[in-house]
Amino acid sequence: MIYNTLHILTTNLTAHLRLRFGLHENIVVAGSPGRDSASGSAGNLFVTLLNAERETAAGIRFGRNNPAGEGYAQTSPAWQLNLYVMFSSIFPDKQYEEGLKVLSATIAYLQSHTRHTDAAGSGFCVEPVNTTFGELSSIWGMFGRSYHPAIICKVRLLDIDSDTVTAVSPAVLRKETGL
Repeated sequence: MIYNTLHILTTNLTAHLRLRFGLHENIVVAGSPGRDSASGSAGNLFVTLLNAERETAAGIRFGRNNPAGEGYAQTSPAWQLNLYVMFSSIFPDKQYEEGLKVLSATIAYLQSHTRHTDAAGSGFCVEPVNTTFGELSSIWGMFGRSYHPAIICKVRLLDIDSDTVTAVSPAVLRKETGL
């Protein structure tokens, strides 16, 4: 589910940036913008998972259904996750302005395409996150790099459910009297 979400974002951004700038190569990379990353000489837009957190506003739903009509299957509760994803434009110093253009086009795309859907019909929303200078410094320090232009977004309500049945209980077919 996390892979599919990042894949949808990188695929859609790749198509948008290719069309917007007339590119023939892929500059969108899902991965870490660390020092050892394979950033090409022409520059890249990195899509990086920073964190995942459980969404508690929706509450906890326990799955219970009656698949065969004879009993009830119980599953573990689904998790609703929010992902924090950083979109960073890492270009060589001489192409800094080009990197800003790519980041601006990325932000415009994210702003105009806040809702994304996969082939199964599941969807997620993308929204920007306010980040302090201290937080940005810590993030870039984790990657061992100096600051590069970036935006951090929250990907909301990614539903994680394995659909594994954990228990089966018999259905109540009639009311017993005379107890």
